[in-house]
Amino acid sequence: MKDQYRAFESEIIDSQDKKIANEYLSYLMMLDRSPVTVNKHWRVLDKLLTTCPVVLSELTTDDVDLWLRSNEMTPASLEATLTVLSGFFKFCMEEGHINRVLVKDRWRPRRHKSMPKYLDRAEQARIRLQVEKESVRDRILMEFMILGCRCSEVSAINVEDVDFNNRTVYVEGKERIRRGVHISEYCVLLIKDYLENRLAQSKSALFLNGRG
Repeated sequence: MKDQYRAFESEIIDSQDKKIANEYLSYLMMLDRSPVTVNKHWRVLDKLLTTCPVVLSELTTDDVDLWLRSNEMTPASLEATLTVLSGFFKFCMEEGHINRVLVKDRWRPRRHKSMPKYLDRAEQARIRLQVEKESVRDRILMEFMILGCRCSEVSAINVEDVDFNNRTVYVEGKERIRRGVHISEYCVLLIKDYLENRLAQSKSALFLNGRG
């Protein structure tokens, strides 16, 4: 193990904890984890075992929480640290070294969902200009992309889903939830032109394939 990975050797670490930690490194190698992954685990655990004053057999969630708080970390670093600790403590429980869960899910940083970015009118106009020479079908597809529709939603649109009078197309999104998408007069004209001139007229699907 020492030929490829660093072992836990510090005299500061409790001898039993050191043995357990080195067994964990051997376990990671047995799972064929990469040297980068194993060394990442070594760094986190070495810091825990050398700076936390409580031995593994007596460690509590409060001790782990206090240790985490005493080490200022970015959200990404905290997430990585908790992932390492979760794996190590799970190993310790399975091997009978500890008998309690020491990492709480609520400690993980919240992931903020990024807001969708919508194209402004100038950007929409530039895109329409770029696809002006494309087929009517492809220009309609681009209109739906501009409106934020997913590819899966657009491919599932049937002719009867288009309400020309109210300039609305009904699409089926996630969890089969239908919603109405308001389209421009320009898009309405494109769809009408497309339906009048496409090769196949008997299909219920609005978009058939690359040729029709």
